Amino acid sequence: MALSLAESYAYCRQVTRAAGSSFELAMRLFPAARREAVYALYAYFRLTDDLADQQAPTAQRVADLAAWREVVQGALQGQTSTHPALPALVDTCARYELPERVLLDCLSACQTDAGPVRLATWAEVDTYCDGVAGTVGEACLRILGETSPAVLDLSVANARAVQLTNILRDVDEDWGLGRVYLPAELLAKHQVEDTDLAAPSRPAHLVTALQEAANRADRLYRDAEPMFGQLQARNRPPIVAMTLRYRRLLELLRGGGLEQRGRARLGAGARLAVMGAVLASPLLPTWRQ
Repeated sequence: MALSLAESYAYCRQVTRAAGSSFELAMRLFPAARREAVYALYAYFRLTDDLADQQAPTAQRVADLAAWREVVQGALQGQTSTHPALPALVDTCARYELPERVLLDCLSACQTDAGPVRLATWAEVDTYCDGVAGTVGEACLRILGETSPAVLDLSVANARAVQLTNILRDVDEDWGLGRVYLPAELLAKHQVEDTDLAAPSRPAHLVTALQEAANRADRLYRDAEPMFGQLQARNRPPIVAMTLRYRRLLELLRGGGLEQRGRARLGAGARLAVMGAVLASPLLPTWRQ
């Protein structure tokens, strides 16, 4: 039996809070009237990602994602679904005119995660980043009413920068899961082999490859900077919050963190500084380098 709309939104809110995402604080910065829509959106992305990451054979993960795609597409086309997240998701898409491709592009990217990952070129990395991060960025902007072509175009670079930072942070963790998101063309350029990715300490040529990827992420952040100035002042805090935490993390990685194995994390002081910058963003260009 399908849940009521209110029950569905409550379910999405519960999924979001249970996930413990670093983005939850940014979600709380959305205007109250639009916050439930962001929770519905996040619940969809979380549920989709969980299907790709579940402890199951690759074939099962692929099949489950394909079945989920059919259910989601059916719901968007007016079919009744008993999944508790979908009434809220469909209502959010209709209310804020979210294109269906935003949801389906995320699904396609998560299908990449369902098996061992090897990306050949930077173009493939960009496509992956657009699917897992660009979709989130575009949907959040549309929920805020920020739909100008200039803003949406700039958001692509911003999302790619954030996801590439994520990739750099999680190199070791992803390797353990059979996933290599750094493109083969970059690794070949620096003669990086699988044995280097598995080594107890990072060889110099692997660090050089990571530095090149980090420099690319930094350029993307800089390319995206004009987007924030084009946002309405009241809409800046959640978008700055989603971005600045990762930009500061990239600075930490570029400052020596790439030489160390493991997951780099911002300290308490850095997190507080990010929050101060977020709160000041309606008045000051705190998103700049």
